[in-house]
Order: sequence, then C-alpha cells, then structure tokens
Amino acid sequence: MRPKAKYAVIHRHRGEYPISVMCKFFGVSRSGYYCFKKRLGETDRDAVVAKEIEECQRRTDKTYGYRRVWKWLKGRNIQRDPKTVLRIMKNMDYCLRFADAANG
Repeated sequence: MRPKAKYAVIHRHRGEYPISVMCKFFGVSRSGYYCFKKRLGETDRDAVVAKEIEECQRRTDKTYGYRRVWKWLKGRNIQRDPKTVLRIMKNMDYCLRFADAANG
C-alpha cells in the first residue's frame, strides 16, 4: 500500500485512535502524516501546466514530445523544468513510445 493511502486511512480514523499509534502500525512517519494533512486543502500545482499541455497536444495532434512541449510552454511564458513537463505528460499518458530496435 502506498504511503498516501496509509495517510488517508490514518486521517479517516484520527478521532478513534492516536495518530502516533496508527503511524507506527502502518510504518509511516508522523511528520509525513502531518505533511499529508497540510497538503489536503491545496490545489494541484501541476493543474495549470497540465491544461496548457493538453492545449498544446490538441493543437499539434499529439505529435510533440516533452522537449517540444517544454519549448512551447516557454514561448507562452510558463517556466517549468523539462523533467516536470515529462512527468506531467507521463501522468496524462501523452508520452510517445517507440519500439526498441533490438526488440523489434
């Protein structure tokens, strides 16, 4: 089970059991739980970039890889690291996949 799911279970049952006991039971840190709790109310920081990437992919018929999308975003004054763009595109399943020459 992922830590995020464990933190969600701890948060759901925080009134029934002590936080420290549940964190120890699930094998996660208390500081990690409180960091998770702090982020609960925040909006997704990649949402704006994801929307722009969708726009870029729509306009280019999904032919741009992350480098060209990064340049496209840069041209629109959206400053992000290229690897951040790659991560967002992977999450959105926009990354192009090519067959390996060795694997045919």
